[in-house]
Amino acid sequence: KATSLLGNPHLDMRYIHVTGTNGKGSVCWKLARTLENAGYKVGLFSSPHISSYRERFRINRQIINEAALLGYLDRVLNMAHDNK
Repeated sequence: KATSLLGNPHLDMRYIHVTGTNGKGSVCWKLARTLENAGYKVGLFSSPHISSYRERFRINRQIINEAALLGYLDRVLNMAHDNK
């Protein structure tokens, strides 16, 4: 229900989900760089962060700015509150 309330953004994107015990961060960074070099717009979510929660969200290696992250969080929280 949540994704439909947000306009089903996942339907317009392609994903690579990397799993495993070791090396996920390195694999993700290498994949992201390769795809960027091929001309793709690449979003990368990684965990954990080192100094700022915003580090987890990147588009083409750029960390999401604070205002944008807060705007997205506010939108999702308002949607959740309005649709209990």
